[in-house]
Amino acid sequence: MHVIFTHPRDTSTYDADITPECTGQEALNGLIETKFIEPSAGTSAYSLKAASTGKAIPPSQGFGEAGIKDGDAIAVLLSESGARG
Repeated sequence: MHVIFTHPRDTSTYDADITPECTGQEALNGLIETKFIEPSAGTSAYSLKAASTGKAIPPSQGFGEAGIKDGDAIAVLLSESGARG
């Protein structure tokens, strides 16, 4: 299936052909390998969300199981955790 990933910090996108069995973590690993996103560091972590439904794609869940369809846009989100003061 063909999906479009959106960058967490700018308006760039990355088109990818993935299998329905591809997991959220495998997709993130691939996006890092292709240098679309930087490896997360410190307290930052990436997550994926289907743009059409707003549903999160857990790291261990396959895209097919998450209900992702051919042509869907997937938002790559960057979250930072930890104390702020």
